[in-house]
Amino acid sequence: MGLAGAVGLLVVTVPRWSTASAEEKDTIPAALLEAVPADVAAACFYAGPGEVGPSGEQRSTVRFATFLTDQAFELGLLSNVNPSIRAWIDTLVSVAIAGEHPHAVALFDFTATPRADGGHQLAGLRAAVVMAPGSGRADLQRRIQHLLNTYTNRDETRLVRRADGAEVVFDLRDKRLPDWAALTWGPVGDLYVIAFGEDTFDRITETVHEVSGSLAAGTWFAPAFLQAGGTYASFVSYVHFDALRRGADPLLAGKIGRVQEALRLGGVERGLWTFRYAGRALEANGFLRRDGRDERSVIAGRRLLKQLNGSVIPHEARRYAVLDCNPRTLFRGIGDAYLAARSPAAGRKVRAFWGKVEAQSGVSFERDLFSPLGHALVIHDYPPHPLRIPLARTVLFRIDGDAATLRKRVDRLFDFISGEYLNTGLLRLGHAPDGVWYLHFGLLGPALAISDQWVVVSFSPEAVRQNVAILSPQAAPPKDQGRG
Repeated sequence: MGLAGAVGLLVVTVPRWSTASAEEKDTIPAALLEAVPADVAAACFYAGPGEVGPSGEQRSTVRFATFLTDQAFELGLLSNVNPSIRAWIDTLVSVAIAGEHPHAVALFDFTATPRADGGHQLAGLRAAVVMAPGSGRADLQRRIQHLLNTYTNRDETRLVRRADGAEVVFDLRDKRLPDWAALTWGPVGDLYVIAFGEDTFDRITETVHEVSGSLAAGTWFAPAFLQAGGTYASFVSYVHFDALRRGADPLLAGKIGRVQEALRLGGVERGLWTFRYAGRALEANGFLRRDGRDERSVIAGRRLLKQLNGSVIPHEARRYAVLDCNPRTLFRGIGDAYLAARSPAAGRKVRAFWGKVEAQSGVSFERDLFSPLGHALVIHDYPPHPLRIPLARTVLFRIDGDAATLRKRVDRLFDFISGEYLNTGLLRLGHAPDGVWYLHFGLLGPALAISDQWVVVSFSPEAVRQNVAILSPQAAPPKDQGRG
């Protein structure tokens, strides 16, 4: 199984950890699986807010934030804000609203043209977001209307309203966008579809009316979905790697292949990953078609907790994930995948920078930092972030080597980075007297500390200290605010 790729998929599910009860069993609606055509290049399915979705309190926060943002736009309070920042604000709010409903995201295909620097520029895209909003359709329509009011105008935008059976569908074209950037949206039965690219909306409509052509009925996907535990999953991700490469030029196809190899997915034709909760524990499975053969693997699960000694998961944690992995392979895979996706010039620049850091600090990432780490990675949600920020989690790496030596090496590296690169400006690297390192940019965090058996990373110095106290109760550091 491609571990680095699996962890990347695992991180996608982390924002959906919640305070919902363990008895909730939300699964992927069959209507979403039957709406996505079988020949898509990639798709993700989300069961909606429930077992892995935001709690009622968090959904109220999303709605309140949406209300404040809309009012700020209408009152002109954001009129002087940079347009790109305004677009990011609207994007984040819109994504949060979509996350309140079961939905699927499907990538049909894309094209990209090579640039002189070895990179690529997007030249075409066909994709769709399919939602099952239930009673929330009005909220989606209000959000779309807000986006239309904010970003379109009569001179440059053409909006066509057409009937599709008993429903009304909208087509939008804008002179400021490339010709391929066609946008169509509207209801399809009980679903609501937002489609990018010519004919994409119609493809979804045809599949809804003739489910034999859907991914759910696919000759490989259907049995793989069952064997990977998709029936009980709350989040499912599917990638058809051969289809991704099919429309790519040789240079881009090579990049895709190198990313696969870096993520230990070499030779994989298709991959399916499923995620669900069993009590507090995240259960994640992978099912791959590699070199003509199918293989199933466990990515994360409650049974892996038995391999760890002592009390690792706080009793107060509502959700956790345990992975049996090699950190060296994990970090190398993620790094190599990132570099493989960049242009050759950008990749050389990144490698040169980190090579310089290693040489001047005297710390080798693989030899000095990764080698002492054991084959265990734990993620949990204690302590909860005061603002319930989705990615504010605690991550633990087990230490099999000498913790004191690892601590000295980390201190040496961070001292070098702090003095060489972060000694001026808003972003600073702080080191507290109790050994906690943390980023300081107005707020304190994220932070890191090394206990006797674990490297502890969390969203703030105090969150790190609380976990160190749980892992090493006899050597818990004092509650110190630290120095910046």
